[in-house]
Amino acid sequence: MADLNIKLLKHLGVLDQEQVVLDYDNTIIFTEKEGCKMTYKRNYGYQPGVCFVNEQNILYIENRNGNSDAKSFQADTIKRMFQHLESNGITRVDKFRADSASYQYEVIKLIEQKVQSFYIGVKNAYVESYFSQIQNWTLTKDQKDEDIFIGEIEYVPFAKQYAKGEDKKYRLLVKKKLRKDGQVNLFTNEPYDYYAIITNDFTTPLQDAINFYYQRGRSEKQFDIAKNDFGWNYPPFSDLFKNTVFLYFSAMCRNLYNIVLSRLSKIYKNVNVLHRMKRFIFSIITIPAVWKKAARQWYLRVYGNIPVRT
Repeated sequence: MADLNIKLLKHLGVLDQEQVVLDYDNTIIFTEKEGCKMTYKRNYGYQPGVCFVNEQNILYIENRNGNSDAKSFQADTIKRMFQHLESNGITRVDKFRADSASYQYEVIKLIEQKVQSFYIGVKNAYVESYFSQIQNWTLTKDQKDEDIFIGEIEYVPFAKQYAKGEDKKYRLLVKKKLRKDGQVNLFTNEPYDYYAIITNDFTTPLQDAINFYYQRGRSEKQFDIAKNDFGWNYPPFSDLFKNTVFLYFSAMCRNLYNIVLSRLSKIYKNVNVLHRMKRFIFSIITIPAVWKKAARQWYLRVYGNIPVRT
């Protein structure tokens, strides 16, 4: 199924775009199907690892049971994904983004071999000792137009895993925001919340690099679309492997839906590429109409501002 989906994306031209950006994340599909395990949210379900390409299309799915956390065997999952890509002739991946569950030595070493640059979130517990070492902070605005400070520093992570003399420096991007309660951070003695990102990209300006990482929220929205518009919330089978096939078929429908919207939006003004499934159905498929007889002939009267000839 993975190869079939990749071939579909190749045929649609998704993997031939000027820039190929991958976003990896895990999500929870709550269900009480037979064999499901309890998730960390204390409900039964699955917890698949999913990779998106260019924020809109689902590239790869590896279903997991609910008791498999996001960090477990992630390097193996990502390695299999790249093997599928390479077996289908896809060798160029420009950028890779992921949350802090991917902040692992094995994952970063693997990703660095496969992509040009990566951006991965970092939990403060691993890097908070570096925050006070940042000398230059730049005042800017976040997406909510609130004041934040951004800074950067070079550091060597995973020092214990590296062999002697092989330590490699990475770029640590840090964003800090004033806490409303004024509570002081133990390591920096400042009342700020800190958010960190590790990257091997040393050329992109600091502001642009941080903004690029947080654009991954667009791909995370695809989980909501997949669950509510394409049935991921309702796996039909009582077997994890069969439900994985269902997730892939739904993902391929989602990928085709993007193309359908893109082409119809160029023809019909009432269709937008951002339309969710329900709105698309009421715009194009479920149309109120009535048969009327006039001049001894029957006419189909279609209601609404819809460019349909009858």
